[in-house]
Amino acid sequence: MAKTHLIFDRLAYRRHRDRASVYLHQTDHLLKEAADRMLERLLEDPQVKLGSVLEIGSRSGYIEKALRQERPVGTYLASDLSLAMLRKNPSASVVFDEELVPFSGPQFDTIISLLNMHFVNDIPGALAQLRRTLKPGGLFICSMLGGDTLRELRHAIIETEASLSPIIYPRVSPYTEVKDAGSLLQRTGYALPVTDTDTVTVLYKNPLSLMKDLQRMGESNALLERNKHFTSRHTLQSIAETYTRLYANSEGEIPATFEIITLTGWNP
Repeated sequence: MAKTHLIFDRLAYRRHRDRASVYLHQTDHLLKEAADRMLERLLEDPQVKLGSVLEIGSRSGYIEKALRQERPVGTYLASDLSLAMLRKNPSASVVFDEELVPFSGPQFDTIISLLNMHFVNDIPGALAQLRRTLKPGGLFICSMLGGDTLRELRHAIIETEASLSPIIYPRVSPYTEVKDAGSLLQRTGYALPVTDTDTVTVLYKNPLSLMKDLQRMGESNALLERNKHFTSRHTLQSIAETYTRLYANSEGEIPATFEIITLTGWNP
């Protein structure tokens, strides 16, 4: 069996989520956008069973609360890599890493993953493990950030660092391309796979506000090959100036693009 090429530092990612738990309700705008799109899909399909539900990366329990207001829901298990994040959720919960799913055999009618699979090293491996925990006819639904996410920031960083140093470190995580996402469920045995994509553009007062928001959301750089040294104030300021020059609107605000890919598939 081929070894998985490691891209992300999962320990760093857990620390980022620990820190993000402190700011959860200040930075949940993107989370709610993704959650609302997911809820539409869950509630409009009468075939979705909610007798036993596993949610991965549940944060504050927003989806569970909304589901229970609309439909009867049985056992609901919230999980996260971060214990600090789970403590924000009043539901029964378990800490686990989705790269090593701790359940054996079919246990869940529905599995939900909200904006966290894009930091998984082996997405097909995780999807295959999760499918084995679904009951026959069970649904897996997942939203993750796609390849168009933070395109403006990536461009500004590359242009700035090319003028400052011969070495360009990756500072923004690579995200799954929508053309690749479509085949993930098929490759891992899910039936009737569907891929949807939505683009959300958020306006920020300036690039430094965006960078602070990403940190507080737990979306900071978790690449293994990232520069482990602190970025200098001069470099950050230069990136911000480039971003503003390239993208600012007439009011001086800058846009940040987030592509949300939603995957749905059924266990045969």
